[in-house]
Amino acid sequence: MSAPTFNETAAERRYRAVSAAYAFAVGQEQTLEDEKPAAKHAAILRVMAAGPNEQTGKAHSASSAEAIVEMEPGYADYLKRRRDAVMFTILQRCERDIAYAALLAPTFAGV
Repeated sequence: MSAPTFNETAAERRYRAVSAAYAFAVGQEQTLEDEKPAAKHAAILRVMAAGPNEQTGKAHSASSAEAIVEMEPGYADYLKRRRDAVMFTILQRCERDIAYAALLAPTFAGV
């Protein structure tokens, strides 16, 4: 975004601020998305190291660990943070859209 001007209206300042918050939210969400392969891999290794498969009594293979990885506490926490980031991004997008509508409102005042 460009730097604010001296003649900037309150609606323009609000739009600029919520756009920056939205961009930050998108960045946070993307960072978590980028971390997904490593987070999942680490969780699979933790499941495999935790002990035998309860159903078979044998050591977990990578595929059996992957089947239950979403229940592993560390990965479950990662998934929750990811869901929260997505929800926050959606809310920030809504705020930006509201601010944009307010910015355009004077344009359509007499319509």
